[in-house]
Amino acid sequence: FWREHVPDAVAIPQHFSACGYKTVAVGKILHGQRNQLDAGWDRAFGYDGTRGDAAPSADFKPRRAGRPLTGPYPIAQAKGITLSPKLKPFVWGPSGLDGLDELDNHYAHQAISVLKENHGRPLFLAVGFYRPHLKWTAPDRFFDMYPPEEIELPKNPPNDLDDLPHAAKVGWLDDTKIMPPEMMREAIAAYYACCTFADSCIGQLLDALE
Repeated sequence: FWREHVPDAVAIPQHFSACGYKTVAVGKILHGQRNQLDAGWDRAFGYDGTRGDAAPSADFKPRRAGRPLTGPYPIAQAKGITLSPKLKPFVWGPSGLDGLDELDNHYAHQAISVLKENHGRPLFLAVGFYRPHLKWTAPDRFFDMYPPEEIELPKNPPNDLDDLPHAAKVGWLDDTKIMPPEMMREAIAAYYACCTFADSCIGQLLDALE
């Protein structure tokens, strides 16, 4: 919690507030709801699509569960293989969701609604989309754009991991038994799909701003 360590620091929204701006945060700006609120926003809409003060955002539908995802961790679990818990979020796949059932679409929708309001003073609006953070899941149409069989794998030199610190090596980076080439292609395709999904959400926001 950053405020405990630098209690007198002036966060960006506090600076803008002091200059007469209304400050609004939507989505992931700082890591964790408490850190977000400690920055001094006038309004903050959090990770779960609700306002920072826990008042529900009435124009959001509840987020439905998507499809089961794949990756080294669930596959190893199914085979009875024990992997590091660090790998648990390293999963991917099309979500089977779209529209307001997708979290980042929630954020775009909420930010657009803030832009449409009459604020009566200058507005500082910060919008943080969650993708392409793990888990790598997005609406199916973005996965359709990147067939895994068409992904060209990077030509990593044999000593590519030698200069990484121990904490960065979690066992699967250079283990083709856990992460065979076919799975690597799936993972890269999923990352591309999530980047394109995030780009689409930014596009929604820019169109509304224009």
